[in-house]
Amino acid sequence: MIFIFMSGCFANENNQTVINTAISKLGAPYSYGKAGENSFDCSGFVYYVFGKNGYKIPRTAKAQSQMSKIKIYDKSKLKAGDMVFFDTADRGYVNHSGIYLGDMKFIHASSGKAYSVTISRLDRGFYKNRFKWGIRVLKQP
Repeated sequence: MIFIFMSGCFANENNQTVINTAISKLGAPYSYGKAGENSFDCSGFVYYVFGKNGYKIPRTAKAQSQMSKIKIYDKSKLKAGDMVFFDTADRGYVNHSGIYLGDMKFIHASSGKAYSVTISRLDRGFYKNRFKWGIRVLKQP
């Protein structure tokens, strides 16, 4: 499957491969504690996608969110392939992760209504006010 990046986003080959891997898992069921190949929790999904593309990253959302001292707080500065982090329980700490696709959309394993790997929006709905920051793991052109 080929994924076409949303407007305003540019990516190199590594970004495209990571995004393609993520998109290939759309609809895979959510399962707490799982990291693939056919079911995932949120951080397990991110861990799986990056791992399949040769990136060694931590397993939990909290640890993933601390991989870089440089955090992207402005949603408009995110690039396709960036990891994005949320506080979905309003407890003041990261407990959810996903991968930014561009155009204010991200892909993640949701334990919510979709209960699967799905695409959601950063700029409206449930995740709008729960976004904490993003980090850039992939090199940008």
